[in-house]
Amino acid sequence: MKKSIKTIREELDRDGISILKGELSSSNLLKMKIAFESQLFLPRFNTSSGYQQNEKWRFLIEDLLTLSQEFYFPIYSEDLISVIRGYIGNDFQMTEARGWKTISTTKNFHGWHNDAWYDEAYYSSPPAQLKLGVYLTDVESGEFVYVKGSHLLEYKPIHMNDRQVKDLRLPIEFVTGSAGTIFLFDTSGIHRQNTPVLKSRNAVFYNFHDPSIKLQNLDLQYNRYSPLLLNASFLKNLNKEQERILGFGDTRYYSNKWYKEYRFKKFHRLVSYSLTLLLELNHIKKSLLRYKRFILFHICSFINFRNKND
Repeated sequence: MKKSIKTIREELDRDGISILKGELSSSNLLKMKIAFESQLFLPRFNTSSGYQQNEKWRFLIEDLLTLSQEFYFPIYSEDLISVIRGYIGNDFQMTEARGWKTISTTKNFHGWHNDAWYDEAYYSSPPAQLKLGVYLTDVESGEFVYVKGSHLLEYKPIHMNDRQVKDLRLPIEFVTGSAGTIFLFDTSGIHRQNTPVLKSRNAVFYNFHDPSIKLQNLDLQYNRYSPLLLNASFLKNLNKEQERILGFGDTRYYSNKWYKEYRFKKFHRLVSYSLTLLLELNHIKKSLLRYKRFILFHICSFINFRNKND
């Protein structure tokens, strides 16, 4: 890493954020881009993989670790892992790997906040959690923005407007940069995606925390932070610590409930009924085609029989 472990840790402790540039090779970055963009053609539905969408301006790509070996780069960086271990503790794991495509818009749709993820009633102050962000496109607008030092205020999950952020009288970090820009931040600090987004932005985020932390009910309902989905072909030559970081054999976030909460229930039912109707029409079409062939065969047989007897 171009920055020393000490420097990154000092920036995290003081500011809550550290920007790392030039940590990805151009070939690895290209493979990540191609894999990410392959999921943007269609929404995930039925037999097709793709993006998910629960808001107008962003497409969500889940399960990055199934798409390309290059998305595993954080666990292979000993310096990065050392920083995360020192900040969170020895029992940290990668608990999420996902990304978003933000389409161009002037809408202020993603305001100031810090992350809600833990059981607020159980903890008097925010447990340690870090996210690692990676730009897959050049970003000069719609960038990640962080209020430096706000993690030290130990706010419980909160949303703020511009006036409230200004009243904090803290410096603000605007993370613009070329594709491959990497930044590590404490999610208890106040942050947002800036507006406007003049050019669409692709970015991926890795989440790291201790899986012994009790989650908020909303994340339990939607089964967020369930064990990572991995591609078996990418798991060769891992050491025991890398396996632990990926959650091998850890069942703490596993849920065996069959029903998972989801949004837009009426629309889901409408689409499901439409698919059932389409499949039924397709079945009828195939049946009519077979019947047509059957009739034509017998007509042709009858005509051939008459011709032979005339």
